[in-house]
Amino acid sequence: MARWSQLHDFARRSHALSGPGAVLVERRTILDAGEEDVIPMNYVAAQDVPSGDDFRPLMLQIDPERQLMLILGGDGLDETVLVLERNQ
Repeated sequence: MARWSQLHDFARRSHALSGPGAVLVERRTILDAGEEDVIPMNYVAAQDVPSGDDFRPLMLQIDPERQLMLILGGDGLDETVLVLERNQ
């Protein structure tokens, strides 16, 4: 959640351009980054995900104003999927 602002800003801008989807970040990158570092991120739009994929229905349910779907991967382990929600 320490990265909420950076992740959420990117997710909202990407959602506005490409529709519902998820932010993809390499697990090691986010763990190794300092507090002020900008994390490299990608966006996977739901429209580019096959309809039978397990993650697609979840992508379509995200409220981009208060939530984001984060996929952590890239280190040879299984992907970890998180839905983060802004604290009130």
